[in-house]
Amino acid sequence: MHYPQRKVALLQKKAPPAQPSFQNREPSTIVAAVRVYKAFNCWITAQVDMGREIPALPHYDEESKPVKFVQRLLRSLHASIQARAKAEGVSINTLVLALIAEGLGRREGAPPGQPAKKN
Repeated sequence: MHYPQRKVALLQKKAPPAQPSFQNREPSTIVAAVRVYKAFNCWITAQVDMGREIPALPHYDEESKPVKFVQRLLRSLHASIQARAKAEGVSINTLVLALIAEGLGRREGAPPGQPAKKN
């Protein structure tokens, strides 16, 4: 995907849209969002100036589209996951996704109804 020069000019001139969610945010959050917006515009400009194409946004078909998964946990289990995620330097979501993938991977070779293989 290649943005024409006019599109880049419009991107540079437009201010970020006012987000209602910013009303209750700390000033540092707003400053960070504005910096990200400006960095994005600088990157777009640099890519266009160098004659490079702007990568298209990822497209998900219905099978690979991410879904939302909500699960209630005991407070003690949540605390354990939170502590483990902090120790590993990742978010809770990243840790839980890795644990689910690991658990499914272990069971992959086990016949239905059989316990997971132990290494």
